[in-house]
Amino acid sequence: MGKEDRQKYQNQAAKNPAQGGSQSGASAPPAQSAPAAPAAPAASAPQNAKSLSDIEIIQKQMAEYEDHLKRLAAEFDNYKKRAEKEKQAARSLGKAEALAPFLDMDEVFEKALAHSKSGSSDASNPAASNNSSAMHDGLMLLHKQLHSIFAHAGVKEISCHGAPNHAYHETIMQVAGGRAGEIAQVLRKGYTMGEFVLRPAQVSVFKGEEKEKKKAENSEQEKKTAEKQEEAEENGSN
Repeated sequence: MGKEDRQKYQNQAAKNPAQGGSQSGASAPPAQSAPAAPAAPAASAPQNAKSLSDIEIIQKQMAEYEDHLKRLAAEFDNYKKRAEKEKQAARSLGKAEALAPFLDMDEVFEKALAHSKSGSSDASNPAASNNSSAMHDGLMLLHKQLHSIFAHAGVKEISCHGAPNHAYHETIMQVAGGRAGEIAQVLRKGYTMGEFVLRPAQVSVFKGEEKEKKKAENSEQEKKTAEKQEEAEENGSN
């Protein structure tokens, strides 16, 4: 190697000592770099907006489900009340149908009591009178027991005063006198049980005194008019 080459080599080694050292055989350990800090996740605005939108949808569905469950609960409660009311009505109707045949028995007892009472007052035959009296007492006990059953079941006799109510009274006939349209006589008793009419009362109503009087006057006037017409015709023919 010439002098110029050595000088050139030294100048190059001075400029790049690491390279020169490596070329000269000295191996320096590689420099260790510090670990890089983890990069912060980049904010994703579209993803956040989508997450909020999903939450709102879920909340809306939950509110709809809750409202639907509340409506179902209210409908079921109404159904239970309606079923209970229908059950009570069916029970009352069955009771009314069972008691209906005994209503006629009440009238039979009243007629039998009236007959036995008249027989027990016969002084001409003491033995028969005693028997009738005992029968009358027995009938009274049975009649009282029947009325006790009616009272326990809520059966009440229909009141028959004043003008008849078509829901509770059945007008059979009209009689003269009294105030027109008012009940004159009860022909057959009527009964109710709660809201059920077991049997309407059969009644007669007054025609009214004024109405009867006016009708009689009109009839008399028509009669006189007819007589005058007959006289006029006879005079005309003569």
